[in-house]
Amino acid sequence: MCEIKIDGATLEYEVTTNCNTAKQYVSIVGARDVHGHIKIPAEIEGFPVKCIAGCTFCGCKGLTGVTIPDSVGWIGESAFTAATNLNHVKIPKSVRGIAECAFSCCGKLWSVEIPEGVMWIGFSAFVMCYSLVHVTIPSTLESIPRWMFSDCCNLLSVKISPGVRSIDEEAFSDCRQLMSVTIPDSVTSIGKNAFSGCRRFVGVRMPDSITRIRDEYGEIVV
Repeated sequence: MCEIKIDGATLEYEVTTNCNTAKQYVSIVGARDVHGHIKIPAEIEGFPVKCIAGCTFCGCKGLTGVTIPDSVGWIGESAFTAATNLNHVKIPKSVRGIAECAFSCCGKLWSVEIPEGVMWIGFSAFVMCYSLVHVTIPSTLESIPRWMFSDCCNLLSVKISPGVRSIDEEAFSDCRQLMSVTIPDSVTSIGKNAFSGCRRFVGVRMPDSITRIRDEYGEIVV
């Protein structure tokens, strides 16, 4: 494992060889002494930074913002979990996957941009992000996973772009301030309790394309 100093922080990284292409790339695998905003470099040792590995910034309470370069294609499991002072992050269009719990328990995260191009997001990716107010789901994401925004208690509105096909179980459960969700005609399935506990939930139009809405009792209740 190697280290590099960036913005006063120490980033730990590994150089890996892609077994299919034989090309080398860098994975950021750990961080220490992180304070304020950090800009992750697009290259280290002349190799592109392709991955932010699982738990890289987990528990980094001094982290307030992060710039992810457009070389990165993957954000790993719990990469930023419990970075409790992280307040904004811009995910580049190069990212194709965000693993489960990647930004969970980031209580001050108020701004996150999920760009077109993201094709897969794991469960609980943004659970308990209490400061999020508005999110837009890109058209390239076919399914909104289970617990994706569960317990985001100040989330007010959600725009789901055409192209999304399903909303999984409890995706927005206990978003107590959620009032408005835009659901496009591409959505055909809504999982059980997808919007349970959304006490102020009043503004939603169910498109004719939806063929299945389930709750845990099999009743057609959102």
